[in-house]
Formats: sequence, C-alpha cells, structure tokens
Amino acid sequence: MRNLPEVKTVKIASWCLVSAAIVFFVVAEVGISGHQTFMTDFIAPNRVFSSLGPSSRIASQDVTKRTTTLVGEPAYFDVRLPSFADRAEVTLSYAKDATLPDPALGVSMGGEDFVLRPFFPVDMVGEFTRAQTTVDLRGVPKKDGAYRMFVALPGVNASHRLVIHDVTIIAVRPSVKTIVADAFAGIVKKIPGL
Repeated sequence: MRNLPEVKTVKIASWCLVSAAIVFFVVAEVGISGHQTFMTDFIAPNRVFSSLGPSSRIASQDVTKRTTTLVGEPAYFDVRLPSFADRAEVTLSYAKDATLPDPALGVSMGGEDFVLRPFFPVDMVGEFTRAQTTVDLRGVPKKDGAYRMFVALPGVNASHRLVIHDVTIIAVRPSVKTIVADAFAGIVKKIPGL
C-alpha cells in the first residue's frame, strides 16, 4: 500500500506536466515576442503554406535551387497564421525580366474581391531581389482557417518569367494590453442596459 505523501507527489507532478504542456502550446500559438516568422520556397506544402497554384501558371520547380518559375499570373497560395495576428509583414525573394514591373501581393477579401499591396524592393541577395509589403489582416476573411494570398505581376508569360525563391511572412499580433482592452470592451457590449 502506498503512503499518502507519494500519491500527493505523483498527483502534483502530473498536474505540473499537464500545466507545462498547456503553457507550451499557448506560447507556441501566441508567441512571447508578438512576432512569428514563417517561410516557404513552395517546393512542397507545409503546415503553414499551401502549394503555389494553379499548376497551369507554373513552368517549373527547381529542387536544387529551391525556386519556382511562373509563366502566368496571378499565382495563389493559402497561409495559416496564428489567430491573434492582426498584420503580416511579407518578404518576397524573386528574379524577373527587367522589362516587367515589380510584383504585387494580393489578399482575397472573399469571393472575387481582393486588395493589392505593392512590394517595395529592399535589397539584392545574389540574383534575387528582396521586396517587402505589409498587410493589415483585420477584417480579412479566412477560408478553412487560412488567408488566400497571391502574387500578381502583369505581363508574366512564357517568354517573360517570374522566378520566386522564397516567401517569408512575419505574423504580428497586437500587444497584450490591446487584446485585454478589446476583450473587456466586447464583454461590456454584451451587458444589457450599458
């Protein structure tokens, strides 16, 4: 027969492990810093990014160079970001024909509606231009838990190609103070007579 202190110790240790696991998953979802970075080269889908599509607009994917060559636009992808993210800072590394303009990032607003955000070139990494833009995610609808985004570049075709090296998205959440204030305001609105 076990003595009482051993049973209490096992119960306390079990609760500590369960609590630590819950805290770990909450921190992994929300992030301590308020920023989470996600990256893809579109060679294979992952838990955050879908494949780039449709396949009719993709000429090739080079696994050794980790690039995808587009011959049509727009090419879209779905991205699953943390639920608390209210904005996304998107960096695209690409190479294009010099006669083409800079690409833009489109964000689906549901149905046929979308918002285009221009990419602003930041620097060169090897043969690739790195360009950035910021997307406000507040009010942007999700489909199956993901945002639909696309790369748009008028004039892309079989002779004027766009080569995508990678996409990096930094999901930024509001401050804890803002989250608490919004939650409090939501509770107050539900109280009748106020």
